[in-house]
Amino acid sequence: MKTMLAKVALSHLMQIMNCKQATMLEELEKKYGQKLTQQSLSDRLSTKKTSNITVVNLNVMLKILGYKLVIVPEAYQIKNDQAILLDDGLAPKAEGETK
Repeated sequence: MKTMLAKVALSHLMQIMNCKQATMLEELEKKYGQKLTQQSLSDRLSTKKTSNITVVNLNVMLKILGYKLVIVPEAYQIKNDQAILLDDGLAPKAEGETK
C-alpha cells in the first residue's frame, strides 16, 4: 500500500489511467456540471499552493477515474496492494507542544 497526499494520489491515478487534464475537464463538466479552466484544475492538483483538496472534489475526480473514497477504522487491515492511504501532510505535535 502506498501512502501519499490526496492531490499526489489523484495525479498518480490520472497518470496510471492515462487521463489527461483536458479529459478530466471534459468529464467534470459533462458529468457534474463543473466548468473549470485549465488553470483551476492545475491548481486543484498542485501541492505548491496547498496540500488540501475538498472531499467533494476528490470524490468526484476519483469517480471519473473509476475509483472511490472509502473510510475505514484505523485498525482495519487493508489487504489490497492497489489501495492508497492518504496522508494529511501534518507532523504530529511533540508531547507538551502547543503550536
